[in-house]
Amino acid sequence: MAYVGLIYWCPVTRCRKEMALRSVHVDARVVDLCANVQITQRYVNNTANPVEAVYVFPLDNRSAVSGFEVEIDGKVTKADVQEKAEARQTYENAVAAGDSAQLLERVKDDVFQMSVGNLKPWSTTVIRITYVADVAVEGDGVLFFLPTFVAPRYTPAGTEAVPNSDGSAAPDGLRLDVVAAMSSDIVSMTSQTEGLAIVTTPQPGNARVQCAKLANDVMSLSKDLIIKITTKEPHKPRCLVEHDTTADTYAAVVTLAPQIDFDDEPCELIFIVDRSGSMSGYNIEKAKKALELFFRSLPEDCYINIVGFGSRFTKLFSKSKKYGEDSLKEATKHIANLKADLGGTEIAAPLRDVFRQPQVKGYARQVFVLTDGQVSNTDETIRIVREEVKAHPTTRVFALGLGNGASHELVEGIAEAGQGTAAFCVGDENLREKVVSQLSRAIQPALTDVTIEWVGAVGGPPSYEAAESAPTTSTSASGGVGGLLSAFAPSSVGSLLGFSSRTQPPINPADAEGFVRAPFHAPPIVTGSRFLSYCLVKKGGKPPTSVRITAKSPVGPLDVSLPVTQADVVQGSLLHTMAARALINDLQREKSWMHVGGSIGPAAIKDEIVRLGTTYSLASKHTSFVAVQKLDGGPVRYEEDIPQFRAADLAAQSRCFASSGAAPKMKKKGGFNFFGAARGRNSAGTSVRGGGRGSTRSAPKKSFCIQTSLLGSKMCPTPSSRRTSPITSTLIGISTSTMP
Repeated sequence: MAYVGLIYWCPVTRCRKEMALRSVHVDARVVDLCANVQITQRYVNNTANPVEAVYVFPLDNRSAVSGFEVEIDGKVTKADVQEKAEARQTYENAVAAGDSAQLLERVKDDVFQMSVGNLKPWSTTVIRITYVADVAVEGDGVLFFLPTFVAPRYTPAGTEAVPNSDGSAAPDGLRLDVVAAMSSDIVSMTSQTEGLAIVTTPQPGNARVQCAKLANDVMSLSKDLIIKITTKEPHKPRCLVEHDTTADTYAAVVTLAPQIDFDDEPCELIFIVDRSGSMSGYNIEKAKKALELFFRSLPEDCYINIVGFGSRFTKLFSKSKKYGEDSLKEATKHIANLKADLGGTEIAAPLRDVFRQPQVKGYARQVFVLTDGQVSNTDETIRIVREEVKAHPTTRVFALGLGNGASHELVEGIAEAGQGTAAFCVGDENLREKVVSQLSRAIQPALTDVTIEWVGAVGGPPSYEAAESAPTTSTSASGGVGGLLSAFAPSSVGSLLGFSSRTQPPINPADAEGFVRAPFHAPPIVTGSRFLSYCLVKKGGKPPTSVRITAKSPVGPLDVSLPVTQADVVQGSLLHTMAARALINDLQREKSWMHVGGSIGPAAIKDEIVRLGTTYSLASKHTSFVAVQKLDGGPVRYEEDIPQFRAADLAAQSRCFASSGAAPKMKKKGGFNFFGAARGRNSAGTSVRGGGRGSTRSAPKKSFCIQTSLLGSKMCPTPSSRRTSPITSTLIGISTSTMP
């Protein structure tokens, strides 16, 4: 039997039951380069007892939860952000005291979990979750992405499982309102989700604003929702400054998506293809089509290889072969016979093997990973890519996520760590466009050694390179060693009366310069992909008046300066939140200013994440949202003196892909969505912790997989070299390709 809605343990029937999900409303505002989304759900406890329930839901990997409130019978409580353990204790204490409580925690970058405790009998509960996210650039527009599905993820031995879930239909329907306000005229807003149409309404007199709604009544969604917003000037560079009048602080962001065209560089192209059990059916067929498109589009001067992986990995060639008629014929035959028959998703071993193979001399190595991302050891995989690319500077990694529920954390994480780009193919949208775009970016050199100067901001910051390496010093206007550079330069002035050459720990840029930037280490700029950089000015500081970006290219240095005009200054706090989220990402990914030199310990780094999370109301690895409502009439009471099933036990049961022994097995068939259906497996029964008077009762021996989402949940029983011509160029656009 399948269960839908919030899942709880019924103390009367002593079985798992669903809580009625009545309606869902998604209200999104896409403002040029970011989105602000609020999801509202209405549940009804149609029982005579208070209940505690739990569900797991997905969010965009580029997002951060920034608001959470609960309304019970008309009374609204806004959640606070606390340190994670403290928030958990606040929740536990409230539930034990008989009060109503809600806890929202980060499980992974793209998976969150909510526990809802002591919902009153016969009560209506409204849950509102707000999050902010960057929007991705694709072709001539941007993509608004609403994840609705977290697929079951394979758990290698020794790693922690990720809960998966599945959604339910809302009988009162799903309402979707998306308002797009762009910096140039909107050409169109279209749904890229198969079978889900939208209708758009332009704003009279303003071609830069459009509204979108679902074209038909929808009770549930079984696929991720993707809306493409096409504009007349999709790649227009700009710098925006935001003034938070309440805090009297400034934040700024610079964005550009340059179209750069150099001569293609000779490449070794290695395709790592997921052939695990979860790729069966649609996903493996989509992978084969993608490979066919790749191999039909390859440049003449390249080397190729295909690596398939599951619980083990196989290679088409023992080492990469020169692309030609014979190797293409072998590759084509190999692709046609690919099957999802290699077991679990063990991605670490093939990655390490590819990186450690001798590289073809004179050819840059470009690695493409094609996967559904259904693996739980995401952090380890991303760390491997980051370390290996750092050790092999001429190697980059690109990723193509396949199918509904592909892990954005994994796919985008390995692309970012590998200094490449990511793309996703959910349905039958234009796969050719995505493949050609990824291949074009791979064979084009990236812009490196990127530096950003926020002109006019307090102190005048140095470049990223100065902050990273600091082997030399610069002289400030006052004649001393100035700027952030001084925080990392070892003391070298002394005499026989006293001398120290100890490297000093890094100093907070906010103290040294009056502002911080994120990302701290500027990534390479890849043609056609969006480059974003944030600046958060300390209270009392001055906002930047312009920003200058410089980078190295195969034809020499490129640069662009973008002024800040009055029209570019807005009031609000959205950019502050996005900047704080970027700073937290740096800290969580060990790429922040605090990680320079390795002298600052994990406790101080955790404290900084907690400070940012609590200051800017953001859920993170170390911060959670918690709300407590004192119920009228005192603590809630049961009609019968019987144990209550706890949310913590449900959460434990949702870890349905835990490995067993030295040879973990792949659990197939499963999934979760905001609104849809699928099945998963669990490996063992779970002990149920009692409530009330503290009694304990065992769960049924039959295993269950909790499958949940922001629209509910259900529980399933386990079942060649060329010359270039002289050019004039900037970062905004360049072409050095040899003309015929």
